[in-house]
Amino acid sequence: CVSPSGSNTEETLNTLRYANRAKNIQNKAVVNMDAGSKMISELRDNMKAMAVDFLRVRGLCDDSIVLDGPDTVFTEAVLLALIGGSDVKIDLKKGKKSPKKEAG
Repeated sequence: CVSPSGSNTEETLNTLRYANRAKNIQNKAVVNMDAGSKMISELRDNMKAMAVDFLRVRGLCDDSIVLDGPDTVFTEAVLLALIGGSDVKIDLKKGKKSPKKEAG
């Protein structure tokens, strides 16, 4: 309690010291994230950066080169979705032929 009375000088000083210490407290917010979630977040950031680079390189190609053929996994639409932060399901088996089983 802060009081102008001389008999409460010690309590007033203690209150003012406490208020000064409380004023100087700085908190740093930290997002609690488990290791798996952190790794997924980092991998998504990496995918986004690679998609940006890949689109930039695709822009350097001559217009006569067909970039999005039937076997293309990372089409322009997929890359743009990755850059936009959308979840994308990618078929990595696209365009690959299954090995033939040998009769025997």
